[in-house]
Amino acid sequence: DALGIPADVFEEMQAASGDEVEMAVWVDEEGFTRRFSLPVTASFLVPRLGDELVVMQFDVSDFGEDISIELPADEDVLSL
Repeated sequence: DALGIPADVFEEMQAASGDEVEMAVWVDEEGFTRRFSLPVTASFLVPRLGDELVVMQFDVSDFGEDISIELPADEDVLSL
């Protein structure tokens, strides 16, 4: 996994961005990745949007903390 991104998702991002994926990565003094951003085509996110370039940014925090995830109801989920 690249930066915690599953390999299949990373490969899709790479396909949407070309042969190389350029990203900015912010690492803290302890070596933890705190933020990363990368450009992708809008069509990677929503196929009908076309080839305009957008930037996806991810912030990472609370390393080592317990988490609780509540899944949304089916009617609150949209597949793109």
